Amino acid sequence: MKPADLSPHPLTLHELTQNDFYRQILDRCNDGVNVADLQGRLVYANPVSAAYAGSTPQEMIGEDITRFYPKAVLLAVLENQQPVLDRQIHFIGGKKYIVSSFPIHLNGRFCGAYSVFKDIQDIEILNRRIKVLEMKLSLSSVEHDPMQIIGNEGSLKNVLS
Repeated sequence: MKPADLSPHPLTLHELTQNDFYRQILDRCNDGVNVADLQGRLVYANPVSAAYAGSTPQEMIGEDITRFYPKAVLLAVLENQQPVLDRQIHFIGGKKYIVSSFPIHLNGRFCGAYSVFKDIQDIEILNRRIKVLEMKLSLSSVEHDPMQIIGNEGSLKNVLS
C-alpha cells in the first residue's frame, strides 16, 4: 500500500468552493456572520451569530433574519444593494454591536447580502478602563510636584518657601 501524499500543495478554486472550505473558516470566525437571500431568508449563520441570537445555526437557516435580528442592517443592503460599513447597533438585552453588511453578486447578478458583526461591549469597557487609568496617571504625576497645583506665582508659593 502506497503512503498518502501529505506534502503541501496549492488549493484549486474547485477545492475551495466545493469542499466546504469557506464554511470551515466562517464557522471558526470570532465575529458573527449571516448570509441572506433576496427575500431576507438566512442561507448561512455561523455559531457566533447563533449564540448572539440565542439559537443554533441549524435553527436559523431558512428563517427570515428578522426573527433573530429585528433591525438587521443586512435588510438595507437587500433593499438598495449598497454596502453599510461600521454601523453601531443597539440590540435586545442591552448588547451593542458594530455591523458591516455587503451585497453579494454572482455572475453579475445581485443575489443576496451578508453581514459581519461583533459585540463591542468589551471594547467599550476596556476604553472606560483606559480613561480611568489615564486619569489616575495624570493625578499621580501631579502629587510629585505640588507646585503644579499651587502655581509658581501668588501668595501660596510664598507660604511654602
